[in-house]
Amino acid sequence: MYDVIIIGSGVAGLTAAIYARSRSLKTAVFEKEENVGGIIRGVSFVTHYPGVSYNERGDEFVSKIEDQTRDAGAEIIHEEVTKVDLNADPKVVYTNNGKYEAKKIVIANGTAPRKLDCHSEDNDTLISYDAFADSSKAFGKEVFIVGGSDGAVKESIFLASLANKVHITHQGEALTAIEAFQNEVNSKNNIEVHLNTRIDSISGESGNVTVKLRDVKTDEITEVSGDHYVFAYIGGVPNTVLYEGLDLTDKGYIVIDKNMKTNIDGVYAAGDIVDNDVRQISTAASEGTIAAIRIADELKNA
Repeated sequence: MYDVIIIGSGVAGLTAAIYARSRSLKTAVFEKEENVGGIIRGVSFVTHYPGVSYNERGDEFVSKIEDQTRDAGAEIIHEEVTKVDLNADPKVVYTNNGKYEAKKIVIANGTAPRKLDCHSEDNDTLISYDAFADSSKAFGKEVFIVGGSDGAVKESIFLASLANKVHITHQGEALTAIEAFQNEVNSKNNIEVHLNTRIDSISGESGNVTVKLRDVKTDEITEVSGDHYVFAYIGGVPNTVLYEGLDLTDKGYIVIDKNMKTNIDGVYAAGDIVDNDVRQISTAASEGTIAAIRIADELKNA
């Protein structure tokens, strides 16, 4: 039996594992994907994190955290969690390959990309939610980035080095990304920003794609056809479907207290899956740290 099982291997989960091991807790991290890192693995470059150079890729960043986690003695188990009994004592985690028990659980499996709400004949071939992984689809094309947040604008800057032109479409009256990213966008000759604009439909096939843009104020439709591709960055949906009995917000995020504890005894949560207005790499690391330390304190005093 483990002292703590951590579900999810993003920054929050791996940091929790490192700190749990620093307190000599027997620790396992479960990750359904082939690689660890969650969303951060797919970012083109990591910004505004202490000690990280400006051009460090997301996969490079999380690979170092993975090495640190393994060196600390935590197990990283690549199995998909299919069911969790949070009210059991000990807690029980079922995967596609077996059954595991732990005294405490940290839920840190983040969010899934929110799907673009438009008609598309084939989402798999015309829309991507990971610009870094699908960067080859931007070479020599005019691409569309949907979204106005830090993530959307940062990836538009990355894609501008590959694509002939990048169109940022955002339904709001102004981008919400930080000023530094917006200034960099403004310095690029091949990035154009379309405010008050949404994509209504995407159709065609590779090399001949039609994108219909709608002005959300006037309802005017503009249709563009050519060698296009669409990348969507419109937020995430918390991966909470497995967790019965947890208090959730209206948007599905897990409610936690200052110690990262949920409403179920022995169950903690950290990272993008929790109810927090600020979701950054630094806050994910902080939340994972707090969860692990509080678990260690609780087990020590049991």
